[in-house]
This record gives sequence, C-alpha cells and structure tokens, in this order.
Amino acid sequence: MTTTGEQRQALSLALFAVDSHAVHDTLCRR
Repeated sequence: MTTTGEQRQALSLALFAVDSHAVHDTLCRR
C-alpha cells in the first residue's frame, strides 16, 4: 500500500513526463 505522498510524487512525475514530451513535440515541429 502506497502513501498519499508517494502517489502524488508518481502522479506529478507522470504529468512532468507528458508535459516535457508535448514540449519536445512542439519544438520539433517548428
């Protein structure tokens, strides 16, 4: 069982990965 802090960290990490991927995609398309 994971704690709320671990879940929040994992969620923020996933969002960061998606965010950086979207930014990389946008930069590559220009």
